[in-house]
Amino acid sequence: DPYPLTFRWSRWLRPVYMILTSRELRRWAQLIMASIPSTVGLAVLLFVVLSIYAIIGILIIGPKQMYENYPTVNGEQLYNNDENFSTYVNAMVVMYVLMTAENYP
Repeated sequence: DPYPLTFRWSRWLRPVYMILTSRELRRWAQLIMASIPSTVGLAVLLFVVLSIYAIIGILIIGPKQMYENYPTVNGEQLYNNDENFSTYVNAMVVMYVLMTAENYP
């Protein structure tokens, strides 16, 4: 290729061309575009619910120390020092993990 930094428009425009020429793909694209507003509303509602539970978690088991001196058994702590609800961002990560039922990252 004599011009390695050139941008190949044809590769990026193939999906657009396919949608414009295929009646079935055009119909699917219109259906997807029509469903976006309701999906955004659902995402906002989910964010609000997760935020409420994250704030409740911060208030109940948040940044305050629940134990002055962590109890130990054979030199190992019974409670870890992970503060999952110490900040809003940490609380939202915990709520996302609980919502998706995935392992904690």
